Amino acid sequence: MYKLTNVRMLGNEHGGLAPDTIYAELFDEEGKIVIGATLPYILRAIRDRSYQVDGVTVTYTEMHDGRTSVISLDKYA
Repeated sequence: MYKLTNVRMLGNEHGGLAPDTIYAELFDEEGKIVIGATLPYILRAIRDRSYQVDGVTVTYTEMHDGRTSVISLDKYA
């Protein structure tokens, strides 16, 4: 099972980062980093690659105009 860690908000407008952006890291079972990126990017990867992540569930729901992602942070439900 993968683990989402180091979730943090950074904003370095002077250094080229977008202001108030949430970054995180996704690690595999062996403790190796799989992705280090913005949280939305990681959540899309979890959904699209069907990763099993401790405390995070990303699924689709059908809406009138197509599919919509549903994200649950299970430890905070």
